[in-house]
Amino acid sequence: MRNELELIQIKNEIKELIRIEKHNEALKVLVRLLKLYPKDLEIVEMVADVEFKLGMLSEAFKLYITLYKKLPNRKDIRDKVVAILSHIKIDHKNTVDETMNPKNSFVRGLLTIGFDNYITLSMNILGELALEKMKLEEAKEYFEQAIRFGRDSGSGYHNIGIVQWMEGLKNKAFVNFARALKNEINRVYLESFKQAIIDSNNYRNGLMIFDEIIKENQNNNALAQAYNELKRNNQEQAPLKFCKNDKKYDKVNLIYGDPPSGIYTWHELFKRTFERNGLLHYAYCYDHDDPLNFEEMLKYPIICINGDWEPVLFFLKMINGNQYVANINTESLITRSGSAFYYNAALENSKYYNMCFFVIGSDMGKIPGMLSYWLPSWTHTEFFDDIDSPVYDKMGFIGSLHGRYDFFSKDKNKIIQIAHAKRCKDLTEDIMEYVKLINKFKILINPGGATSKGMVGKTFEYMACKRLCFCHLEEEGMAKSRWLFEDGKDIVYYKTFEELEDKYNYYLQNPEKAREIALSGYHKVRKFHNADARIKRIAEITLHHANGGDYDEGLNDINLFGGKAGEL
Repeated sequence: MRNELELIQIKNEIKELIRIEKHNEALKVLVRLLKLYPKDLEIVEMVADVEFKLGMLSEAFKLYITLYKKLPNRKDIRDKVVAILSHIKIDHKNTVDETMNPKNSFVRGLLTIGFDNYITLSMNILGELALEKMKLEEAKEYFEQAIRFGRDSGSGYHNIGIVQWMEGLKNKAFVNFARALKNEINRVYLESFKQAIIDSNNYRNGLMIFDEIIKENQNNNALAQAYNELKRNNQEQAPLKFCKNDKKYDKVNLIYGDPPSGIYTWHELFKRTFERNGLLHYAYCYDHDDPLNFEEMLKYPIICINGDWEPVLFFLKMINGNQYVANINTESLITRSGSAFYYNAALENSKYYNMCFFVIGSDMGKIPGMLSYWLPSWTHTEFFDDIDSPVYDKMGFIGSLHGRYDFFSKDKNKIIQIAHAKRCKDLTEDIMEYVKLINKFKILINPGGATSKGMVGKTFEYMACKRLCFCHLEEEGMAKSRWLFEDGKDIVYYKTFEELEDKYNYYLQNPEKAREIALSGYHKVRKFHNADARIKRIAEITLHHANGGDYDEGLNDINLFGGKAGEL
């Protein structure tokens, strides 16, 4: 190791090489020097600068990101990160868009070139720039991407909370400041959450959240000090207690989401169906700005959707043990990409609820000791129907191509027409646009995919519009649900693309047979798979157990859903 004076001299010599643009020579020396002094941030920055000038953008980018993590107040380093992001290019099929808009190819491009671990910080940096220019919507888009790729990081939640606070959405900001602090304890997040509690006068919910965070960080003095200060400010508030009814429960509460990107996921209709059937006491949507009323939430058994997903889990951890909780798991535990991680997370988080409904029948029993019931998909037949004449002979597919690229690449004869329902601001308008699009096709297809094993909701939606539905037969995920409909009578199953093509051509030449199958499937969906029937089943089972009832395997019987089991 060299002494300090020798190191300064070497650095000055390297700076001279850089000044006269001998970048390759400078880099050779810097690489050797970095091995000797890996923690010297000045050397790290010099290496990054030279790599940037030599066009080694990926290498320079990773070093600048490392520097910015350690030196977040260095705005010049942040500017270098942004400069590289605006220069990065890959092949013509996956060009990173220079406008750096997270809604287009920009994030996809970063993933393609292996920047997965840098997306969260990149999105936060770009969002901070937009926020400084008071471009709140643009900033929010970046911060949403930061959260998407860094759910365990506090930065995205904190940043989007700042935007929401500036927009006057104080309840949403309150929750996101809390999520930031729960994921990552630091002074900035602590002060933001504490101030949000004081400014919104939301002491009761704030103290409950603080109590949960302190349980996981018992030796953190700053947390304890803030908690005690808030308690002193809130002496007049009565403590929150678990309110168990003396009478048997006859209604449920609901925790759900209404994400703006979920055009085919209408959890708000889920809530409305509970209300329509007189089964709902109180509902909380974590995507809306209304504050959560814990006292009302704890009065009745709780049903949540995707209870192992972070936004839902955040509230379940606070409720844990104080009320009976049922979870509706809408995705497979084992068949999607990243299956081991997804299953382990679901297993760990299952301790926060008492029972689970599985859309994928084969997942029942996968969580040891968990009460499990089968809950096949359904559709809202009050909206979906045959409302117009079809105009296309091609087979229609409506939805995302994610996880399905290999499948669609086999369509050499172009028998499938991919369509997208446009997004409106009103939920009912959204649905009707989707229904109109379904009605344009005689035949529609559920191709399955990496993240949608089993019989997903679109199968039921197509059939509810009296359209012939082709459904990919996935042996494990559809071990139960395949028997809901009879092949060639209510629906058409296929296993390979070649089989799909043959059957498609057959039904084009036999339109009467196609109409007969579509009509049979239509009546079966409307009778057995409407929203009212499914919501009543969910409430019936949840209330049965919340009131002390035992497990009933008979409630998983295929016959209860209008199906008939056969042999695989």
